[in-house]
Amino acid sequence: RQYLDQMTKDELYDYDDMIMQTVRALENHDDLLLDLQEKYQYIMVDEFQDTNLAQMRILDRLTDNPVHEGNPNILTVGDDDQAIYGFQGADVGNILSFKDKYKDAKIVTLTDNYRSTALILEGAQSVIQQGEERLVNKISGLDKTLTAHKQAETTTTITETLTPDHERQWVTEHIAEKIKQGAEPRDIVIISNKHAQLEAIAPYLVDA
Repeated sequence: RQYLDQMTKDELYDYDDMIMQTVRALENHDDLLLDLQEKYQYIMVDEFQDTNLAQMRILDRLTDNPVHEGNPNILTVGDDDQAIYGFQGADVGNILSFKDKYKDAKIVTLTDNYRSTALILEGAQSVIQQGEERLVNKISGLDKTLTAHKQAETTTTITETLTPDHERQWVTEHIAEKIKQGAEPRDIVIISNKHAQLEAIAPYLVDA
């Protein structure tokens, strides 16, 4: 109570606080829990791979009413290969625990891709399949191979370098060569999963 009063006084109340206070409320106030269970009888969770354990506790409480007989109306949509919020506590294991908790849950695998060409999907597949903690390695019979429905002339290559420094130098030289051949700089993009990696390559680009 003292902690909550201090947060209110300082006007400090972030998203994590909202989640944890919701968890505490649901686990300590049965009347509130019953009201919410009655109100939200159909639940859909998108980006399920990015949920954390606290958010799972909320889902567990909302769906554990005996009236459901272990089969609540809940739909989750997620892709373990797109899990990027581990630094915020996200646990891709929630997908596995969901299957264990709801034994009769039906798995629907979406494999039709309308965004990328086959060549790009093949390149992405060759990279992502190197991961060991993928669901395809944990759920028997699961196949997530994507089928491309977009037709376009594209090329992609995968280049391995000895060190991150070699990689940054290679990217820099590759871009410089493209520009020398007539490519417009505004048509060239570097994509990274972490901002720190872009900061690391910036000096190489400046020097070039």
